[in-house]
Amino acid sequence: MNKVLRTTLLGAGGLLQRTGVKLASPFRVIKPLGETRPFQLLQTPVSKPGSHTLRSFLPKALKNQAILMEPAGQAESTVFYFPGCGSERMFSKISMASLFLLLSNNHRVILPPPYLCCGYPLKVNAQKKRFDKIFLENIIIFTQIRDMFHDLEFDACIVSCGTCMESLEELGAPSVFDCDIKDISGFILENGLAISSDTAYLYHAPCHDSLKESAASLLTHQGLRVQSIPGCCSEAGTLAISRPDISHSMFMRKQTTIDCTTNTTSNTMGPEQKRKILTNCPSCIQGLGRQPKLAPVHLAEELALLTGGENWPNAFKEMVTSCEVIPF
Repeated sequence: MNKVLRTTLLGAGGLLQRTGVKLASPFRVIKPLGETRPFQLLQTPVSKPGSHTLRSFLPKALKNQAILMEPAGQAESTVFYFPGCGSERMFSKISMASLFLLLSNNHRVILPPPYLCCGYPLKVNAQKKRFDKIFLENIIIFTQIRDMFHDLEFDACIVSCGTCMESLEELGAPSVFDCDIKDISGFILENGLAISSDTAYLYHAPCHDSLKESAASLLTHQGLRVQSIPGCCSEAGTLAISRPDISHSMFMRKQTTIDCTTNTTSNTMGPEQKRKILTNCPSCIQGLGRQPKLAPVHLAEELALLTGGENWPNAFKEMVTSCEVIPF
């Protein structure tokens, strides 16, 4: 089903939407047309998803199987990583970068079964029955994984998405694994990762911030130049689909803020080049990707680039060749 939805909804559907944006552009001046729902959905182009999911690079696992990943060196700690839908299915480079950072810094990683959802989108869309079902299933799976690895002490439950963090806290993951839930970038930086870059970054703090508004100070402490851009990205989870009129107003407000910031800060990039903006939320990658002047990058991806170079995806693929599937 995941393959079908990726091909139809994300692949063909996204392509049709982006084509529709171009075709509808000349007709937006006709106010009655522009106010209809179809035209509201065609005001800005959706971002292209990753060409593969995270699971394309991992051995096949069933819903009662976890994946154990050992670093090349001596494991300094053990973490449980919950990728979430945005990092695992849509923008898989986020979860790839997260695993690269963990394994290259000698952290043992345990992954849950494929394509688990934290349930947050169902909850906020009042799909209570479906949310309760996923919520209960996740509790059972987490408890069984903890029992299977009862001989290991978990140092952190890692996420790369703020909404996943909120859901896992509500689910009781800290009690199950007896450790705190941490953002991947915050966890790595707090554990001694040293980085440097001459790039002048923009930074967008998500509404559901897994770094608790500490990202800018963390990066500044590392010596990076970071300019925070206030305001919502406008994607707001599923709001861009359910209320495209409100979402577009938020988009325009964000665009104005970006224009004011980029016009008043020194930038050696050419006028046609997109400015790199960091964030730590897959949904914000989608929302910021609608902005014509921005190139959004998840913070975990940028950290992987700064520490592993341009070739880090290939290094990641080599790292996961020896991972083990463990039934529970």
